[in-house]
Amino acid sequence: MPLILPLPNRIINVRRKTAKLLFWGKDIMTDILQELDGKAYTADIYKDYEIRLCRGDEYKDIQALLDNYWRKDHIFVLSKEMFDYQHLDKRTNEYHFIIARERKTNEIHAALGFVPTSQYDADIERMMVWPCIWINRKDVHRKGLGATMYHYLKENYPIETISILGISETALAIYQHWNFTTGKIKQYVMPNVKGREHLAKGLLNAYGEFSKKPADTMRLCPLERADYERLDPRDPIFTVNTKYKSKSYYINRYFEHPMYAYSFFAITDCDGRIAAILIARVCGDGEANCLRIVDLIGDAAYLACVRTQIQELLQAENYEYIDFLEFGLEDQLLKNGGFINRGEYADVIVPNYFEPFLRENVDLDCAFKTVVRDAKSIIFKADADQDRPNVL
Repeated sequence: MPLILPLPNRIINVRRKTAKLLFWGKDIMTDILQELDGKAYTADIYKDYEIRLCRGDEYKDIQALLDNYWRKDHIFVLSKEMFDYQHLDKRTNEYHFIIARERKTNEIHAALGFVPTSQYDADIERMMVWPCIWINRKDVHRKGLGATMYHYLKENYPIETISILGISETALAIYQHWNFTTGKIKQYVMPNVKGREHLAKGLLNAYGEFSKKPADTMRLCPLERADYERLDPRDPIFTVNTKYKSKSYYINRYFEHPMYAYSFFAITDCDGRIAAILIARVCGDGEANCLRIVDLIGDAAYLACVRTQIQELLQAENYEYIDFLEFGLEDQLLKNGGFINRGEYADVIVPNYFEPFLRENVDLDCAFKTVVRDAKSIIFKADADQDRPNVL
């Protein structure tokens, strides 16, 4: 049996609080990563390594690990503020970064960074985690070291769903071996039909003429923070696409972002009731800009009700296009909203990366595994850490 170190009280309390969240006639949560049980190497790794969360006073160690063994001048190396925003649990002063510190040398040989949705709302009980950085030092060859950090994660957190966005080929093969469902993010896009092409290539030719029919039946309007905060947290729009986010989640994830400015757009009926909210951010290369939908609150079906106003917004603000990277939504809902799937057009280029700007298509792999029966995973661009700064 592996040597399991005593759990911090906060984790014990979380486990007690959520132990019966999921049971199909039983009082035991289904194990989300059974593939890691019974591994012969796990016990020895726990003996040779201290596997635990990174403490707040160990930032310099993580900074050095990333700089030397992940990517030189990574944003988390350059900005502690950005690292704290995404990974620091302010209640415990621990980072959501599992480290493997060798007992003999006291050096960190591996790390697994993850973002639970509770990072942006501590009251979220149902746990979904997004692993973001999975690093093993190339000069250290210890079988199972990386997998053991996942073993620690699943042993110490009552996780319902694990999702990953943006995966290397090596990691993708591991997740497939662990029986994760995998796929590729789709990039839906609507160009400014009166604009010029600079960021994208071939999009206007592929898109054709924009039709205003059927006419819009709802209103699209900016939603300021004060108006958003007046919404009832029990509003059904907060649970249409996910059970893991909340009204407060969106405040802390977007309005409180230390570097990016996000805009909220409400889709409302004739009485002003909000049916859905688009969360977007302006991206560009210094010469031209586009608008990127990074998250959606509510039902994507309402895009069809404001498609003409979305086109008018592009023209009024001189955006080259608006795009929406997602996985799990019904294709027809996006097409009804006036968007086309970039992946269906071989000669079309719509960039994904802007820091630095790359005029090329990038198809992100994603994966998820859940213990929720018949769950449908819906993933947006700003989930995990795909919508974060890469440069200061």
